Formats: sequence, structure tokens, C-alpha cells
Amino acid sequence: MKNLFVITNDSLDKKKNYLFTNSSDLENILGAFQKKAIFILCRKFKTKKNFKFKENKIKIINFFKFLRDAKENDKILFISITPFNFINLILLKIFLKKKIDTYLYLRSDGFKEYKIKFKLFGYFFYGLMFVFFKKFTKIISCSKHFSHVKKYTYVDPSKIDKNWLINRVKPKLAQIKLLYIGRMKKEKGIFSLINLLKNTPIKYQLTILGSKYNNIIKANENLIIYKKELYDHKKIKKYYDNCNLFVLPSYTEGNPQVIKESFARQRPVIVFEDLNFLSKQYKGIIVSKRNKKNLHASIKNIFKNYNYFYHLSKKNKIVLKENFQKNIRSIIF
Repeated sequence: MKNLFVITNDSLDKKKNYLFTNSSDLENILGAFQKKAIFILCRKFKTKKNFKFKENKIKIINFFKFLRDAKENDKILFISITPFNFINLILLKIFLKKKIDTYLYLRSDGFKEYKIKFKLFGYFFYGLMFVFFKKFTKIISCSKHFSHVKKYTYVDPSKIDKNWLINRVKPKLAQIKLLYIGRMKKEKGIFSLINLLKNTPIKYQLTILGSKYNNIIKANENLIIYKKELYDHKKIKKYYDNCNLFVLPSYTEGNPQVIKESFARQRPVIVFEDLNFLSKQYKGIIVSKRNKKNLHASIKNIFKNYNYFYHLSKKNKIVLKENFQKNIRSIIF
């Protein structure tokens, strides 16, 4: 029987018969291989872990056990390019004498992310890691638009189940209610969005789901509501249902889950030019320039023609979680 060896920068903890992780992506990917024996080489650091799943055939191992137990008919899957994964790839090339099919699943555009965070040094450092991975792995990509990724197998990732597509609520338009869901990180563009909304002539309420602390900031008639990150899909759906426009201000994304969630709840989405490629992939996405004048004009245009954009958003075909898992499973096995 073929086993799967997973190498990831994500963290896993084992408690009794359960595993806990801080990554919903990891939980989703492992769910695709629940009938296989899975051995995971991962980092261990203490953080609050919010995703729980039964251990079943999943085992956390170290590098030496990896070398001992891996067989030639097994499979190896790296999740993302990170320094941790890069070091393990080098060690495998030095010490693993068996020829094993090795895959790399790319979840984001590392060239852009590393450049935003670490300037040119980050760009070239990621490029060094990328060259090694490109030579020794088969690339599975969640996007057709990643920098320098030319030879790959495409998958359309999704965590959407059928519950996201029922009991949908038509948006109320009495007030402009913007929603952002994501990390409070520079590369996610949230600080840029907040700055662009300052002193705006439009009246709005912006809810940010993903903050470390709950807080409300009032500015004239406008509100910025900070909420801690949520992991309960039922509660997250209520935030989508309560807004009438989802905002994704990121500088770089691959195939963002929040876009699927927003369209599953039939809400239009506004992005900046950095993510212009998404407007070709989905209906109901409005692209704005990253400046105050254009952002304000785009928001006004959306609400002036809201029914048009709302009905466009309803036309998107949402890939379900089960289809994504079936697809990535069939690529590797």
C-alpha cells in the first residue's frame, strides 16, 4: 500500500486520539487522503490550535523515522516553499537513497510575498529555494498566475461544503457595510485599505475579522469594527450575510478562499489592481486602483448599480471541498 509523507511548515499537536493544527489549509489537504497512511514531518511551536481532526492513520514523525520508513512506492508532498521545507528537501536529496515521487503544493506567490516582507533580499532568497524545488519536485499550483511557475498541475482549492450554499440572505443596502476577513499583515493590504478609507466622503462600516483584539473605532459617522479570528463556519457565514460588499485588499493572492466564501453567500467583491486576474476568473469582482479617489468612485459605482453586481456574483460556480480533495488525491495517487 502506498503511503503519503507530508512535509509542512505548519504546526501539529497530538492529544489522545486527535490532532490539532493552526492551519485550515492543512486540515483540508490531509482530508483528501484520509484513507491513506499519512506520515507528517512538521514544525513544533506553541500556539493556540483551532482545527481538530481524528488521528486515524496520521502519524507525526521526525526526519530519521522518515528516512527509515519511506519506500520507493510511497509519495512525498511538500506544502509550500519555506526555509523549513527547503532544509528538509536538501537533507532528503543527501540522505534519502530511494527514488520517491515528490510533489510540491503551492498555495501562494512566494516571490511577491517575500519581496513585500523582505524587499529584494526576500525575492532572491525565495528564488534560490524555488530553483531547488522546481528541479526536484512536481509542482501542484492553486493558481495559474504565480511568478515563474510554468510547468505545473492546476487545482482549484476549496473549503466550501454544501451548507455554504443554503439559507442565503439578500443584502440590505441602507448602509455601506464592508467586510474584510484575513490576517492583519502588511502583505494582506489591510493597513493600506484602512488608510485609503480615512477622511472618505462616503459613510461606511468596515468589519475586520482576524484581529488579535476586539475593538471599535469611530470616525465621524463611520465605524471600523475589529473582531478576533473565528473558526466556526456558521458564525463566519453570518458576517458575510451582514455585509453588502467584501473587500480583498491583498497585494498578492493565489486562489483566495474568501472569494469563494463571499460568492457562496452572494456578495460582490472589490479588489485592487494587484489581483486583477481574479476578475477574469470570477463574475462580480470589481477592480479598483490603490488610491483614495478611485476606491471611493468604485464603491459609489457598486452601490449605484448594486443589483447588477449582486446578480453577477450569483452566477459563479463554486468548487466544493469534496471536488478539490478528489482532484488533488487523483494527481498524487
